[in-house]
Amino acid sequence: VAAQPVFAQTETVAADPVTQKLAETMAGKIIPPGSYEKMMKDMSVQLADTIIAQTLGMDASTFAMAKEGDTSTTDGKTVGELAAEAEPNFKERMDIMMRVTFDEMGKLMSAMEPAARGALANVYARKYTTAQLTDMNAFFATPSGSAFAADFMSTFTDKEMMSAMMGEMPKVLEAM
Repeated sequence: VAAQPVFAQTETVAADPVTQKLAETMAGKIIPPGSYEKMMKDMSVQLADTIIAQTLGMDASTFAMAKEGDTSTTDGKTVGELAAEAEPNFKERMDIMMRVTFDEMGKLMSAMEPAARGALANVYARKYTTAQLTDMNAFFATPSGSAFAADFMSTFTDKEMMSAMMGEMPKVLEAM
C-alpha cells in the first residue's frame, strides 16, 4: 500500500448534525454542480493560449543549452519558428491537443466535484458556528447572495484575475 501524503491523513472531526447540514448547504452554493467543469472551460482558452504563446515565443537556444549545451542549431529562432519548420501544422496540433486536454480535465474535475463539495462542507462545519452558517445561508438565499455564491469559484478564472496571476509568475519562478 502506497503511503498517502501527510495532508491526506488528517482526521475529520464530525460536527453536530445541524451545523453539518448548514455547512453542506453552504458548500453546495459555493460549488454548485458543474462549476468545476465550467471553470476548466473558462480557463482553458486563456491558459492554453498563454502557455502556448509563451513557450513558442521563447528563444530556442534556451532549450538547446539545456539539452546539448550547443545553441548553434537554433540560429536565433524561437521555439515556435523551429517547430513550424519541423511540422507546418504544429500550432494547429497544439491548439487541438490543449482543447482536448482541458475538455478531459473538465470531465475529471466534475468527477472530483462531489468530494470537494463534501470536504468544503466539513471545513465549514469546523470553521464556523451554527449561527454563522445560518447567517451565511440566509445571505446566500437572497438574489445577491445566490449570485455571489454561484460565481465565487469562477471569479478566479476571470480574465482580469488570470492576467494578474500570470503577471506574477516571473516573480514566483525567480523565487523558486
